[in-house]
This record gives sequence, structure tokens and C-alpha cells, in this order.
Amino acid sequence: MSRLNLEPLMTFSDGSYLAISTECSKEGEFSCAVYSVLETGDHTAFRNVTNHLVSASTCLTAQEQAYSCARGSTQIRASP
Repeated sequence: MSRLNLEPLMTFSDGSYLAISTECSKEGEFSCAVYSVLETGDHTAFRNVTNHLVSASTCLTAQEQAYSCARGSTQIRASP
């Protein structure tokens, strides 16, 4: 993958938050993953709620698929 973005989606009361990463391959395929993120001092912990097997020809479609996978995950409710 040639490009990676990580953007916060929402923040929980304990300070952890959900973030989505979007990657675009050189071939133009997009893949996305949703992470639960917790920052403590100098350390940032990431828990993958989905995986990069979610891919599509458009960024929006890949994000929709990643959100759909994350919505059903029990990991989304647990902070790292």
C-alpha cells in the first residue's frame, strides 16, 4: 500500500477513541480498518476492530464496509 491515513471518528468518556485508516494501493484499490485507540503519556495503544481485508474500488465503499464490520464487533465496546 502506498498511502495511509488515520482519522479519529468518535471519542469515548475514558479518552479512548475510534479511528479509521484508509489506504490506497498503487492499483487504485482502497482498504480500510477501524481501530480503538488509547493514548497514555508517550504510549498509544491500537486495537484493530476490523482488518485490511475490506477493500473496494472507491474509498467510500471501503469505508462503508469497514464501518459495517466494526458495528457488529464486540471489540468496539472495549477500550485497549
